[in-house]
Amino acid sequence: MCDVSLRRAGARAAGTSHLAQAQPCQDAFACKVWQRPGAEPVLVAVLADGAGSAARADVGASLATALVRDIVCEALDDGIDFDDVPELLRHAVRETRF
Repeated sequence: MCDVSLRRAGARAAGTSHLAQAQPCQDAFACKVWQRPGAEPVLVAVLADGAGSAARADVGASLATALVRDIVCEALDDGIDFDDVPELLRHAVRETRF
């Protein structure tokens, strides 16, 4: 799907309250470079701050970011118009809530 060679960098770290309570870092990110043949590449990047009070917030944040990324890439595969991306993002977030 993508012939572009790019590098990405990302970091996440548990905060002091997480460390004090022996909780893992609950932030997550997912990204992908999407490209249609003959078109410019599009970086799809999704970030989430896990809800520290929720059980398994780290898993939820990871799952949510991956799902939103995949929904956006599928819509791009289907030829969505870039003007419709804001509504697509609202749809993707609604679809990942549980």
